Amino acid sequence: MSLQRFEVSELLTVGETSGQFIYAPEDQFFLVADRLGLEGPPKLTIDFKSGDGENTTMMSFSAAPPTDSQPFVNVEEHWLKTAWHLMRDEGSMKVLEFLLKDEEGEEITRRHYASVAATSCLKRLYTWLSPNVNFNAEQLCIRYARNSLWSSSIIREISLHSSLPLMAIARQDDVILIQNTHTHQFHRPLKDKHQLGISSMQWAPHSNVLAVGVIGGLVLWYIDPNLRPTSTFLLCFPGQQPLTTISWCPQGRFLACGCPCNPTLLIWDIHLRTSTPLKRFGGGGISHVSWSSDGSRLLVSHMSLFRVWETLHWTCETWTQLASRSNASCWSPKGNILVFSVEGDPSLYYIKFPSDDSTYNSSVSEAAVKCADVSEVCLGGEEDEVTRVGGSVQSLAWDHTGERLAVLFTANSPGASRIAVFRTQCEPLLNLIPGGFVQWVEGETPVWIGFKRDSRNWSILVSGWTDGNIVLTQLRNSKVSIEARPSSLTGNTLFSTT
Repeated sequence: MSLQRFEVSELLTVGETSGQFIYAPEDQFFLVADRLGLEGPPKLTIDFKSGDGENTTMMSFSAAPPTDSQPFVNVEEHWLKTAWHLMRDEGSMKVLEFLLKDEEGEEITRRHYASVAATSCLKRLYTWLSPNVNFNAEQLCIRYARNSLWSSSIIREISLHSSLPLMAIARQDDVILIQNTHTHQFHRPLKDKHQLGISSMQWAPHSNVLAVGVIGGLVLWYIDPNLRPTSTFLLCFPGQQPLTTISWCPQGRFLACGCPCNPTLLIWDIHLRTSTPLKRFGGGGISHVSWSSDGSRLLVSHMSLFRVWETLHWTCETWTQLASRSNASCWSPKGNILVFSVEGDPSLYYIKFPSDDSTYNSSVSEAAVKCADVSEVCLGGEEDEVTRVGGSVQSLAWDHTGERLAVLFTANSPGASRIAVFRTQCEPLLNLIPGGFVQWVEGETPVWIGFKRDSRNWSILVSGWTDGNIVLTQLRNSKVSIEARPSSLTGNTLFSTT
């Protein structure tokens, strides 16, 4: 499967009906969207200067009353560990300053000199094992955030609630806007002094908790039913900054967090505000985590390999022979098919796991199969009117029906101005057929994609763009008949080692 079989248009994408994508000129976009029956406005505009959504009504309310509870989880450190972190973050001079400070005025001892030498050696070893420690927090966010234009885009991150009519939008100035998708109103922006460098964000399923990955750790917003923020907490763990990737389990209690500088995966119990580290040697820091739709598996992508943990006994498969890190993935609605991409490789791969956890056997998933080629192609008629689409993959999204798979391309690719939508069939084999492209005004690039469902159980593709617009594209659900056939792309398989 390649993008050559897609049809391309220079008009704006309004939606899909009866298996056909509908396009319209910019001056008729709203008229055509209204005829298709989209619930609510098909476009929202985020204003960076004023901080509000366009044509929205703001609700005023007082700030939450102060509480006596401490909004931090502190971790006591041995002085050697403190010296280690100072050496890693600020260099040997800061370590010497720390060691020379003594409340009782005692002179520095030989033990302190030895610790400096040992820390220096360990830092060199740590730098060799994890090269990302040489980058500062902002550089890591630019490289590993889900948004490939993290430093310049008005919209940095979007999160759609899976069961409540809520959408959170993180702006470039680290302010979060919350919209009620039923009333289409924005509410009071979420601001906090610890909320700096937002690189990941996700609503907890079945609750009113919003998790935000920032440079300093993890910010949790607790929001009451009236959409008033009642409290915030900053959860932090030494060596786990910045948090560029987070993922909730479907039950909404446990949150998986990863940092590109640390190979240790943290599982936070949000009720107890405690974390459990999952450690395995090798692979480097964590670039991407994703919990399966049924909660039975957890994908953890490292720099040179990725692991798939099963959450019943917490054992894992290790997948190697990657040309680079796995930077994007999505799970099928049943949680038994994983589609992923590898950085720099314009291809999609998939792994099919057994559906029954009780019969979990790593030998069942022996290889990842290439299922689509999304290399850049030129579509159109005359040579001066060709349209370039495709390239390396930045993000993937699968709708709740399992019928559509959306592909977002990296922003530095010439073909990144359109979102490719495949129509899919999961059983008995995964099959992808061309759907269409979602595009916005000329010169703008999509930076975020995700699916939500409306009251009619139809799929809505939500896309964020560099100009601050959030476009809602209606995709009417209809069963697609696809003849079951093995994938014709048999090369570049990845093998599991247990």
